[in-house]
Amino acid sequence: MEKNKIIGCTWILLDVKKKKILMMKRDKKVGIPYPGSWVFPGGTAEEAETPEECLLREIQEELGYGPNPENIKKFLVFFYPSGKAIEHFYVIPIKEIPELKISEGEKIGWFKLEEIEKLELGFWCGEIIPVLRRYIEEFE
Repeated sequence: MEKNKIIGCTWILLDVKKKKILMMKRDKKVGIPYPGSWVFPGGTAEEAETPEECLLREIQEELGYGPNPENIKKFLVFFYPSGKAIEHFYVIPIKEIPELKISEGEKIGWFKLEEIEKLELGFWCGEIIPVLRRYIEEFE
């Protein structure tokens, strides 16, 4: 990891049959960004951790889920204008919804993109929907 640069990873868990995506509603804790907003799950890399290692660790910690690394597909890298952070976006297509055990956030839910657009979204979630829409079309 570059010194003083935040490396983030965001995953889109996609039910390819129903075209639904897992979203997480953030806690309403004081001091966290976008409390109570819906976001695509993710996290930040620890020192010397690659974005892919971060994804696998975070998804296990937050949802108790261990996806097959071969199914994970990177579809976007976002460089923050400040130069202080880079966000890596991944799609994890699944054919059956796994049992998930939430350990962060208020709750999780499965939504179609049209439903996601109507939620109160945090971070950059609204901005990546057009890119995500085009990417998801490949799974049809």
